[in-house]
Amino acid sequence: AAVATGTSGHFLKSQGAGSVPVFAAAAAGGKVQQMVQVYKTDVATQAGGSNGHNVFFDISGLTVTITPAKASSKLLIDLRLVIANNENYGTAKIVANVDGGSFADVGPPGSSGSMTQGWIGNHFRQSNDNTESCTYSNQYLWTPTYDITEDIIIKCQWSMAAGATVVLNRSKQSTNATNTFLGTSGITVTEIN
Repeated sequence: AAVATGTSGHFLKSQGAGSVPVFAAAAAGGKVQQMVQVYKTDVATQAGGSNGHNVFFDISGLTVTITPAKASSKLLIDLRLVIANNENYGTAKIVANVDGGSFADVGPPGSSGSMTQGWIGNHFRQSNDNTESCTYSNQYLWTPTYDITEDIIIKCQWSMAAGATVVLNRSKQSTNATNTFLGTSGITVTEIN
């Protein structure tokens, strides 16, 4: 018997034990349309606001703009931060706007009273060793509401206790020595349709 051939783009699909496999079209959907990334290599510091943990500040250079290529896409947001602090606690989160609207939290956790909501553990604090830093990360698959020509701006904000100062992309101390650390942080947004 002649061997069947599939049409371009088809794959060989099993029909179970004892049955002859057939060629079939791949299922639709779930394709990556585009990826946009910002990668911050310079050091940033931020002092906590007078009201403490619930005051959030933009992290300069960690803002992504994406214009979805398809209608009804989902955006996979991947956040990676290298943070050092041995004074107190804080968190970070993602906020976004669509077509120049107001910024709003993306993927916030459940709320409870006056608890601070963030994407990462509420613990920037390492030991009292000024040479330490940690990588914090999280991902969220977001389904925004937008029109096909609208820009979506996604940015990272951080908070910390009043009187505390946190450092991005470096150990707490800035001594030029091998026991201190420089790192990189970034946001990657993947459009999936």
